[in-house]
Amino acid sequence: MKQIVVLGGGFAGLIAAVGAARKLAELSIPRNEISVTVVNRDPWHAIRVRNYETDLRDVRVPLDDVLGPIGVDLVIGEASAVDCSRHDVLCNAASRPVALSYDRLVFALGSELVRPPIPGLAEYAFDIDTYGAAAKLGAHLAGLPDRPELPGRFTALVVGAGLTGLRLPRSWPRGCATLPVALRPESSSPTGRHGSAPTWARAPAPLSRKRCARWASRPDRVSRSQR
Repeated sequence: MKQIVVLGGGFAGLIAAVGAARKLAELSIPRNEISVTVVNRDPWHAIRVRNYETDLRDVRVPLDDVLGPIGVDLVIGEASAVDCSRHDVLCNAASRPVALSYDRLVFALGSELVRPPIPGLAEYAFDIDTYGAAAKLGAHLAGLPDRPELPGRFTALVVGAGLTGLRLPRSWPRGCATLPVALRPESSSPTGRHGSAPTWARAPAPLSRKRCARWASRPDRVSRSQR
């Protein structure tokens, strides 16, 4: 049996796995001939671009809800090494090493925030790079009213004026003053015509748990085990 292994359950990895499963279904190739497996560090597909939202309940979608109905296997683990000569991926799954063989490998592990060594950044700065980091920021904002009444208690400095930097302050409680800062002011302006905010800065992304479930259950993504 041939094996397609996808490393990463983000947007790129999910699209790759679903696309492979759909093509195999179109060609009527059963799972016992070619299998598709996704390796991800946790059981969630994180809608990372929505981590700025106050309510984080819908920004994570169970991967098995999307992959299970279309016959894609899921391995919860962290890829630690790739042996290209042996066509093996070494993963740490359930606190033990697991070797996965592959015939085709999709490397879609994505990116990770790098914090520069700026004094005070580690102690006082927040980010929303991950679900956990976004939840930490949310807890901090929710606790601000209970903190001592000091100058700057409701003042935040937003470093960066991209999609996240523009949307993040709009989700904060009223009364929070913000100071948006563009790190690269020489780049093209993010605003729309006549200085108005572009569409992507005004409305949150409509992707949700329900849409992912509907997407996975579409007729063209029927499980290969049912064919």
